Amino acid sequence: MKVYGWSKIPNRPAGQMNGGQFFLASLVAGGWQEGSFKPLELGGFDFERMVVGRKSYRISSGNILAQKVGPSVESIKNALAKTTAYGFACPVQFQYFYPPEHPDYDKDISWYTKPEHKALWDKYEPANLAIRLAGWEPVTYAYSNSQAVQLQRFGRGETIYLTVWGPEPPASVEVEVDAAKLELSETPSFSEIVADTPMKIAKSPRGWKLTVPMEKNMTRVIKIN
Repeated sequence: MKVYGWSKIPNRPAGQMNGGQFFLASLVAGGWQEGSFKPLELGGFDFERMVVGRKSYRISSGNILAQKVGPSVESIKNALAKTTAYGFACPVQFQYFYPPEHPDYDKDISWYTKPEHKALWDKYEPANLAIRLAGWEPVTYAYSNSQAVQLQRFGRGETIYLTVWGPEPPASVEVEVDAAKLELSETPSFSEIVADTPMKIAKSPRGWKLTVPMEKNMTRVIKIN
């Protein structure tokens, strides 16, 4: 169970101020995980994803000022990949986003001096928002040929999203999509919407097979409609 610092939080999370409310305390802890800068293996956010259900919650990216240095591009890349894979928002402490005209602007921390950071956010933000609005679905009806990655599904009906992520992914993975279970049209379209990664698309016994190129610290978000 996560320990909260009461001196900094005036409103104590439900279930941690009274005994016998383990589920509520677990729910709050699951939705307020400060771990996107930390190493994460497959299944690392499964508990959080389970207890918050289809709703979207933030996954904090740490206290930048306490570290006295801005996050590296690799740490931002890693945090965005992991949180997007699970359909969580990934905020970073607000000092990171201060523009030069802000009185507390620090060029060593602000992303305004880090164009490679902004390029990552520009790639991920539209996809991250789209899958969170679509809503998480616990049954993917999609299958990977690699145990080094995991799949998550968001949305149902006309537009569906699959996320493909792993801490040490292979060069490519095959993802087979069950067209009948997902009620896809006869000629669905498939596109990767974070990095516009080209995929090989072919018919398969279940419906469709996608060959998806992978890279470390990047999540593929596949849009199906």
